[in-house]
Amino acid sequence: MRVLISGLMTLAVVAAGCDDGDDGGETPTPDAGAAPVLNVATYNAGLATGFVDYAAERAVPVAQALSGLDLDIVCLQEVWAAADRQAVEAAAAYPHTFNIAPDPGMCAGSACGQAETDDLVACVEPACSEVPPDMLVGCATDNCGDQVNALSPSCITCISQNIGKDLDEMLAACGPDAGARGCYAYDGSFGTDILSRYPLADTDALVFESSLNRRAVLYAKATGTPFGDVHVFCTHLTANLSQVPYPGDAGSWGAEQAIQIEAMRAFVDSKAGADGNVVVMGDMNCGPGVDGKAAAELLENYQALAAGFGVSFPTQADADCTFCGDNPLVGGVDRDHSVLLDHILTRGFAGASATATRILDGSLTIQVDGMPVDSAYSDHYGLRARIE
Repeated sequence: MRVLISGLMTLAVVAAGCDDGDDGGETPTPDAGAAPVLNVATYNAGLATGFVDYAAERAVPVAQALSGLDLDIVCLQEVWAAADRQAVEAAAAYPHTFNIAPDPGMCAGSACGQAETDDLVACVEPACSEVPPDMLVGCATDNCGDQVNALSPSCITCISQNIGKDLDEMLAACGPDAGARGCYAYDGSFGTDILSRYPLADTDALVFESSLNRRAVLYAKATGTPFGDVHVFCTHLTANLSQVPYPGDAGSWGAEQAIQIEAMRAFVDSKAGADGNVVVMGDMNCGPGVDGKAAAELLENYQALAAGFGVSFPTQADADCTFCGDNPLVGGVDRDHSVLLDHILTRGFAGASATATRILDGSLTIQVDGMPVDSAYSDHYGLRARIE
């Protein structure tokens, strides 16, 4: 997620817990006489209450759209809520899934002073009293910009960790009388999920050091594919939140992401070895420039990430942004900023090549309070790769 809401904030060891939703199901049998083909995809669904508009209204259409795609393995991001994840898994009907349990951590003490919360409440309460929690941040920044901009870095960080809650809940967690609270947004959810037509073996995860949002890379070995075993890695790396004070220990958002990339590459090598068939997918929050279509984002990090992998889409003639300023769900300071953040990297697959295309990049009309609203499935467009 890279939506930056002007003047406030954006969200945004081994696994703390595992939820392997593998429930059997019929595994496809490769045709021995046919050339091997594997279709994989990465998709940031943007089901991020408080950051991406209309998360509740888009959840069902997103699940239905995913169910209509002929894919073998999918890496999902930003399906933060357990109910949304379960709905997407049920609609998409993949027989094998893997994700890890939330880990909220624990922080304590007041993050916002009395004066700044008093000023914020005095403006936000009358201006946004009729606004649901998932629209509160946008309402506050639109109507109370001076008060929002005056918040201290610690207060901004705490509010970011409690995004999607109503004002009273935010103040209870962050205000002068605050006690213990979780340290990460969405109750410590990682928001990622692997869906597969093929059985998943040897599942594991590496939890990264991160700020605001929990970050990790999921691993599963897909067995019985047309290419044999495939080592699948699914992740969502830290975003470059340039207008949000960095609260962590790495020094900057970009430095935190670079540390995650280094750790992930070592994890990939430890699981897949030098000769394994590897697919690394996700919202990497970095990418190369695409002439006239996408600006470079943390380019050095992207180059470190992609070194030694096949990276079909950025080199193709039809390469384009995946987080695009003309998407109706992209707002704030990002409206004029288009970037290629979502990637599928491959290694191994002797004699095969990958061709990628954007998916779920069409318009979507949703009903809000009984009225039609022009939207999109997510603030990101997905990416599909055909390996053959």
